[in-house]
Amino acid sequence: MKIAVTGGTPEAASALRDVIESWASDNLPETEISMYRGGTQMLRQVTPGRYDLAFISSIMSDMKGIELVERLWEKTPSTGCVFVSADESLMPRALNCHAFDYLVRPLREEQIFQVLGDMQERLPQAAPFFCYTCDRRACHMMFHDLIYARSDGHYIELHSRSEGTHRIRMSMKELQERLRGDERFFLINKGILVNMGHILSVYGGFCLMDDARRSLLPISVRRGARLKEQLHQYIYQSLCRERGDESPGRTVDF
Repeated sequence: MKIAVTGGTPEAASALRDVIESWASDNLPETEISMYRGGTQMLRQVTPGRYDLAFISSIMSDMKGIELVERLWEKTPSTGCVFVSADESLMPRALNCHAFDYLVRPLREEQIFQVLGDMQERLPQAAPFFCYTCDRRACHMMFHDLIYARSDGHYIELHSRSEGTHRIRMSMKELQERLRGDERFFLINKGILVNMGHILSVYGGFCLMDDARRSLLPISVRRGARLKEQLHQYIYQSLCRERGDESPGRTVDF
């Protein structure tokens, strides 16, 4: 999601940005936030469709906040404007410009979270991700980035395309729960989970993965036949999506 925060005092704008970032870290990590001092600066830089959501304060030095809402409606009607005011007197004027929401100060964190959640539901479905802790840092990984995971005692090694290798304290069962049953992931051995989208080939009881090392991962005899069946179905469904065909089976959300 791409969000603009415009106007308000520097302290209030920073506080709003912090709340948005807090929500995004748990719900939509790829959220981008742009800060503008006033309406003139924003109008000079904004292009149609540049932002999904814009928080606009009534407090501005260069123009009235409600005027910015009206001008944004003319310039980029797809942007959802959230007008923030000290009272409800300008609500009819804001709603006339199809404002996405109207908030009255003082703002509560749950109000902002609600607005962000409502906008998220209107956007095309974002790529799924899961959160974890590594080296005392909160991290996230997109499902499609995870190439494979391997158990190592009480830890798991996550091998990804963009993040490299992370060793985290987590059980394989917990990782599978965080992946929410996504059908592209398959447990080829008791402690090895692979992303079928990153399998180059299956032969001789091994999976050849497309990571930089071209890792060969052993497949248990019991799971081999099932893996081939699942992999064939996954490839078929992927080809159907690329052609825009309807697939008779369940699809994987990439």
